[in-house]
Amino acid sequence: MGSGASGFMSAITAAKAGSKVVVLEKAGNLAAVNGVKVSGPFAVNTPVLRERGTTLTVNEVFQHVMNYTHWEPNSALIRNYLEHSSEAVENLLEIGYQFKEANFRFKTPFVDEKGGFHLILTDVDKRVRLWTEAYEKYGCSLIRQPKKF
Repeated sequence: MGSGASGFMSAITAAKAGSKVVVLEKAGNLAAVNGVKVSGPFAVNTPVLRERGTTLTVNEVFQHVMNYTHWEPNSALIRNYLEHSSEAVENLLEIGYQFKEANFRFKTPFVDEKGGFHLILTDVDKRVRLWTEAYEKYGCSLIRQPKKF
């Protein structure tokens, strides 16, 4: 797997469960990985949201997303993502990320007490270090190969 956001989460989750994990990253440096640079994830029922008193539920988001998309996406996949979205935030908190709940930069119905966007407060350089340390902590082998053009 690669070391983008989903590759990182997959690697850490599999390693925690006892799997031997090899991460193949085409960039020579984790700072080049987009998942390290994102502003933050959308998730439901996380420690950050519970602490703030956010009342957003999986079902509310699921109904909104499915109605907005006219039920065209795979509904089981969308529901599964939403039901497990908090695990990504929990993994990032565990390795040292800091978040605050914030409204999206664009208009959605998910604001204030119904918010679910987690703005990452941890600077990018520290995120790179945290990802590297997490791979080491959980025994993931990280192989970096600069992309050749």
